[in-house]
Amino acid sequence: MVVEVEENTTTQEIQEIEKVEETQEVEETQEPEKIQEIASEVINPKTAQNSSLRFEKEAIINPNIQLWVGVIYLDNKKRRSYLGEGNFSIDTSREQIITTGHGNLNIVKDGQIKEYKRQEPLRFLVKDNNITEISLSKFRELNEGQVW
Repeated sequence: MVVEVEENTTTQEIQEIEKVEETQEVEETQEPEKIQEIASEVINPKTAQNSSLRFEKEAIINPNIQLWVGVIYLDNKKRRSYLGEGNFSIDTSREQIITTGHGNLNIVKDGQIKEYKRQEPLRFLVKDNNITEISLSKFRELNEGQVW
């Protein structure tokens, strides 16, 4: 390491400068590792440490643009709706039907990414830890004849 030093600089000041530079180098070399660790949890959730159980019963809806998501839990018919541009987490251990405002989104489940590029709404059935795309008629059948 090369450090430029003025003639009036004391030994203590030189050591402080070197210490700061060493700290910066350590932080710079650790950053890619941290980014890679976070990316591996997002891209391959089954291999993530201490969170694999959570990811096995979870799917992520990742919209490409702002998205409305409606969820109806089939065990008690309660409804929830979400609006936003961020990711939506889906608990796949609970039986439910889902409808979306459009179909421009990705679904990440068990490290697999299913890509959708449609303008029309999508509908899904979540059952037995699986997510299956369903038709409007099947959605209405499961929702007692209602579209939402």
